[in-house]
Amino acid sequence: MASVEKACAEYGRDGVVAGLRVMTAGEAQGLLEELDGIRNGILQHPGATEADLSHLHYVRGDHPLFPFVDRIARDERLLAIVRGLLGPDVLIRNGDVFAKEPDSLRWVPLPGFTGAGQGIGWHRDDIGEGLDPQPFLTLWLALTPTHEGNGSLRYLRGSHRVELPHPPLDRGELTMRSENLRVLKDCEELVVDLDPGECVVHNGAVAHGSHANAGGERRVGIALRYMRADADPQLAGTGTAALVCGSGGSTGFSLQDQYTINWWVPRGAASGWTEVEARFDARFQQAMDGGDAIEIAWNDPEDRARIQGVGARWSREGSFESAWLNTRSASGGVVLKLSDSSPSGIFEVVAVHRDGSYERRIIQSR
Repeated sequence: MASVEKACAEYGRDGVVAGLRVMTAGEAQGLLEELDGIRNGILQHPGATEADLSHLHYVRGDHPLFPFVDRIARDERLLAIVRGLLGPDVLIRNGDVFAKEPDSLRWVPLPGFTGAGQGIGWHRDDIGEGLDPQPFLTLWLALTPTHEGNGSLRYLRGSHRVELPHPPLDRGELTMRSENLRVLKDCEELVVDLDPGECVVHNGAVAHGSHANAGGERRVGIALRYMRADADPQLAGTGTAALVCGSGGSTGFSLQDQYTINWWVPRGAASGWTEVEARFDARFQQAMDGGDAIEIAWNDPEDRARIQGVGARWSREGSFESAWLNTRSASGGVVLKLSDSSPSGIFEVVAVHRDGSYERRIIQSR
């Protein structure tokens, strides 16, 4: 584990410190089993579905998820790191449980979004105009292995110290606009792999995201968002918080025992992500400009008009690759260009409807 001095230096320079061990792998496994028990308990209620876990803000202290996350947030091993970076008076604003479960369709973009599958595009956690040092900090604790195959965390080092042409001024603007990404092009990308019980800590203004879960291994982590007691409630986006370290000083927040917890679950639970009968034909072919392609066609123009986009997924040397094309044309077929060296073999071809349902075929390349 990095020394406090080294961690502070990295945090100030890069906006992120990775690979900090805060508990044993066995303890992390125990927390994962406890979390799964909470989830399964909720789903056992009569009429319960996974939608009951999604996009809910748990602020009631009697909800089983709250004491679970709150206990982790107040673990002295985590707080020792947070105090070293923020100072003695620390509040917690909110927390999130992130679970990227393995699924063959996780690479498919949800209609209306441009990210690939469960991948999360470049964004910040907090608004503001280049405040340095920032009063906000996110600690992301891995309960399972987190690596390139199942959804690595990634950061643009030093991006919290770059003046943005359009800094996010409200919480609806946290996703990085193209104008902002252009001025961050010289920031080195850091891809973070974590073992269970390790964490990564990042500044609330550093640009970060995550890869999709393209493998067969689940990825579960807990994000805890701490802040200095003297942070601006307007920048925090809330007037309430919970005290976890120190006295709170002359904070502008209303201090309460509870804080918001979001439980993130696979998007299908909230979006009506369902498979319908495939009404398209697909065949492998050579693209006009070289390389490989898949031609997709519908006999019924009304079926074609419902399509948001098409994609294909294939295996290469033990890992998966994919291609995606957004298209809203009302008629005709689609040619999906693949990489110039896509291998022969089995391809999973998916067409996604604008209502979130999808149709799928498996084809042979040659």
